[in-house]
Amino acid sequence: MEKAELIAQIKSAQNENDLQKIVNAVELLSASDREELEPLLEEMSNRFLENAKETINSVKVAMDLERISAYISMSYIAKRFFGKSRSWLHNKINGNFSNGKPASFSGEEINKLREALDTLSGELKQVSMKLSY
Repeated sequence: MEKAELIAQIKSAQNENDLQKIVNAVELLSASDREELEPLLEEMSNRFLENAKETINSVKVAMDLERISAYISMSYIAKRFFGKSRSWLHNKINGNFSNGKPASFSGEEINKLREALDTLSGELKQVSMKLSY
């Protein structure tokens, strides 16, 4: 594989399959060529690391929401707090693909979701206190 082609693959690597091809090609390079590509390889590694962190965070959110979804309406949360459909929230929670990439919550959406759950928690607490005699 030519160095220019390898550089293009490094810049566009998206998954483990791409990564394995790159690793195999880099192993065949001379030490000086490997050293020259080191910054690009580090950038690619950081990109993969960030993607892994996003995936881990998405899984954590999905697991946390799964625990409460039996008694809290996700459809209600989607509509009231986001102005979106149940399927929009479902796609975000489960990382379903949208426009060719997995849907995930932005930092702002996570904060909004946290605030929504806090609001619902407060409303439930108020009702509970009113029922106390």
